[in-house]
Amino acid sequence: MKKILRIEITAAARVHWTTDNWKTTKDTDTRDTKLGVHIADIDFKKKKPGEIKFTFSWEKANHLENKKYEVKIV
Repeated sequence: MKKILRIEITAAARVHWTTDNWKTTKDTDTRDTKLGVHIADIDFKKKKPGEIKFTFSWEKANHLENKKYEVKIV
């Protein structure tokens, strides 16, 4: 079964994320839907119950957000 976390935001960004509490990380760039929304799909089909943590790197501002987000997987 395919499991995807879709993140929707209003500006272009890179999603910096982890499934092992920041021991390793991955980056996923958003893509412009041309509808005023940018999306990033994170595929976690092999991930066991736990969590995905992420933050944003904003392209235009060249700025890494100082806030971390967390989604629990059950």
